[in-house]
Amino acid sequence: MKELIYRVSEDFTATDINPITNKPYDNSWIVYCLTSSDEYHMMNGGGIKTVYTLKVSKNYPDWKMSIIDFIEFQEDNGKSIILSASNNDLELAKEFYLGHHYNEKSLRQNEPGVLIHSTTTENWESIKLDGCLKSWSVLKAERKDWEETPIGNELGDPLDFSDYIMFSNGAVSSEMVILSNKLEKSI
Repeated sequence: MKELIYRVSEDFTATDINPITNKPYDNSWIVYCLTSSDEYHMMNGGGIKTVYTLKVSKNYPDWKMSIIDFIEFQEDNGKSIILSASNNDLELAKEFYLGHHYNEKSLRQNEPGVLIHSTTTENWESIKLDGCLKSWSVLKAERKDWEETPIGNELGDPLDFSDYIMFSNGAVSSEMVILSNKLEKSI
């Protein structure tokens, strides 16, 4: 099995060229950066011009869970991971994570009981008719008239993100879906 995790410096910033292959990134790569930022808990993006990057601040109370959840999920999906975190922080996270798995069947003690899925009014009508939420990929397979590309393309999401339903527990990330959809339609 090939190596999937590549450690880089703690001040890593993605550019157009993958520092591991010295070539442009392809869809098999993803980045996790552990930071000490006071400006955010989590921030993601960058996939339009470079590799998709998740930045998580150590000021986020659940950073230890997030780093190992990220690694386990990406490994299970065959992604190569560029990891920007210290050895000490990674070891703290592994120790804290013992007994957990990224796809546990029940909510963890620290997880909210309610999450948000933002969508347009038009798509809300579709959700009500279906009686459930469906990923973009499922909707595209079921409906010939479904949108040509997922809105995540505008946000730089990796292609496989369209196989999932995206949730958040904060207004900022939720509103990005609505605003990016409106922007896409106005261009």
